[in-house]
Amino acid sequence: GAVKGACDHVEMGNLTGLLKKIQPAMDKTPQPPSSGDAYAWANAVAVTNVNLVMDEIAAKSPILKEMASTGAIAIVGGMYDVESGLVNFFEHPKLQATAPADSISHV
Repeated sequence: GAVKGACDHVEMGNLTGLLKKIQPAMDKTPQPPSSGDAYAWANAVAVTNVNLVMDEIAAKSPILKEMASTGAIAIVGGMYDVESGLVNFFEHPKLQATAPADSISHV
């Protein structure tokens, strides 16, 4: 919904602010061909955005980054699936080896 609206450059109400926040993820996510699935691209943008936020957390907090690198914590992102009601979690891509494989899944 909101990410798709931002990807479509819809400017109204809160979407205008979201567009500015999601723009870095849009810039880093390859666009599909014009005949491609716009919803799949919006989902890819959302995944990129979660990864960028995890990067930002690690970059802005050396303490958390160090804890993640030693396995004391995991920097984990999540995406809520409106259709299934599940939240899919995934680790920071640069610190993947920090959490046991069975501790990251979906709820």
